[in-house]
Amino acid sequence: MWASDAALAPAPVDRRVDELARTPATARTPLWQRSGTWLFFGAALAYLAGGLWLSLVGNSLMSDALSRTANGYYPLFSRDPHLAAIGFVWNPLPSFAQMPLLPLARLWQGFANRGIIAMTQSALFMAGAVCQLRGAVLETGAGRRAAWVLTVLFAIHPEIAYYGMNGMSEASFLFFLIFAARCLIRWSRTAAPGSLAGAGLALGGAYLTRYEAVAAGLSATVFVGGLCYLRAEGSGAVRRSAALASAVVVALPLVVSFSVWAITSLLIIGSPFAQFTSTNGNSAQTKLSASGISSVVHQPGGPLGYMFDQSRLLEPFGLVLLAGAVVLSVRRRDTALAAGTAVLGGAYAFSVLALMDGQTFGWLRFSITLVPITYLAAAVLLTPPPAPAAAGDAVRPRLVPAAVARWVDRRPVGYRRLVVLSLVALMLAAALPATASGLLNPRLAREESYFLTGVFAPGRATAGQRGALHRYDQDRGLATWLDAQHLPTGSVLLDAADGFDVVLSSRHPHQFAITTDRDFLLLLGDPKAHHVRYLVTRAAAGGPGDAVTHALPDLGKNPAFPLVHAEVNSGDLPTWHVYAVR
Repeated sequence: MWASDAALAPAPVDRRVDELARTPATARTPLWQRSGTWLFFGAALAYLAGGLWLSLVGNSLMSDALSRTANGYYPLFSRDPHLAAIGFVWNPLPSFAQMPLLPLARLWQGFANRGIIAMTQSALFMAGAVCQLRGAVLETGAGRRAAWVLTVLFAIHPEIAYYGMNGMSEASFLFFLIFAARCLIRWSRTAAPGSLAGAGLALGGAYLTRYEAVAAGLSATVFVGGLCYLRAEGSGAVRRSAALASAVVVALPLVVSFSVWAITSLLIIGSPFAQFTSTNGNSAQTKLSASGISSVVHQPGGPLGYMFDQSRLLEPFGLVLLAGAVVLSVRRRDTALAAGTAVLGGAYAFSVLALMDGQTFGWLRFSITLVPITYLAAAVLLTPPPAPAAAGDAVRPRLVPAAVARWVDRRPVGYRRLVVLSLVALMLAAALPATASGLLNPRLAREESYFLTGVFAPGRATAGQRGALHRYDQDRGLATWLDAQHLPTGSVLLDAADGFDVVLSSRHPHQFAITTDRDFLLLLGDPKAHHVRYLVTRAAAGGPGDAVTHALPDLGKNPAFPLVHAEVNSGDLPTWHVYAVR
């Protein structure tokens, strides 16, 4: 038991620690001379260079990255440009972030269909996440030397580096989550209301990136309300009011983001949560792939065992570091680890529960938040203890043997601190080769290995993995063939859920009538009356998610729609079929 309510007050912050944490924000050094600025641009350029190599040399592109580029492309350059064309199945921020650069695609299509703009977005966000992690480590009080060591190891972690290069939404999601964790760590140590508001704004931004932010926001709100209730003074009613007020501050931006996006979706497409109701949403896709997911995940150990194996792939010593940090945090009554884990751990818990319920594919990237959690645990282990307690201070709880407690409470200096830093760094560094090889593991890193094995281990690549390197060749070939027909506006009916790269690769995007156009269903109902010339689909018979074959299931048999062109794919996807409208 705690000795008194004073023990629940914010932990005293060492003056050196406080100065280190505040320096980046308050220093008068010009921006271009600050270490954080060089860190940001250095990381961004490194990630962008790696992404360019993967795309232009390795020919490796992830489908979700290009589809989010396409969502930002339609509101600008489609036949029916309007903001709602960005779509409501996926969260909009990764696509919005790309829109200022998308006009470059009119100069060279490679900026869009080669994923270069998507990679620019992910490189900038992941560089921001690296800077935020350094700030979070400084907030714990680990010191500058430890902060640089942890930051560099985090930046070059293979999972972090890969998602900084490939244009996916993990980079922006991590940026907002680590930003929120950093703000909560500062709030838990200083009770600064501005930091609490900053955490709330970051969580609101995270929801515009990924739906898992709801779980992160919920756990962060519970943490803030609970900690504020324990620390507040006065009667129970006063403490409850203080806890509620703090919880509202951190939760309100997320509630606003959630509500505005849901209401907008409801007003425009008739469903507040298209992610769960659309034929192209996550729920529909996981149902179609249920048997494949089950065959991989439901092995001895079940989904929990599967995710535990993934966690060991990402951080082999993660549990050791986390356990040590928990013991140290409880002994010192330090809330830094709890504050950071409340945000990042909430997102991970959502992934675990969703996989157990069969609502996700169990991709390795859904466990990516384990990496910053491990680094925050390492930072706690490297934080020197506070100054010795004065006489009359609350007695600490006896949670570890006295001999261990005395060793923990010694202020590390000289070689001893260097030894601790070296041991922690070695445990973190062990993840680099383990994860690098693990990204080619087809059981635990199913998505990453599919797109990377053909690049880094072509000798052991399957036919599908080799084909993944050429999956967009047919899209570009089909776009070239259609461009050569010199078609008028709205002549080609195409489901953009499958054909997004065809649109991105075309020099004349106005020739397409796609699913985001407001009159798409009208044209699909009577193509001939609306002067449509071609119907494009991957299959001769109706297939899931293909609006064209769903509306016209007799394609290939009806003489009114003869097959005029087939774009064969040398990659891993079915052939494109082009039917004329007679």
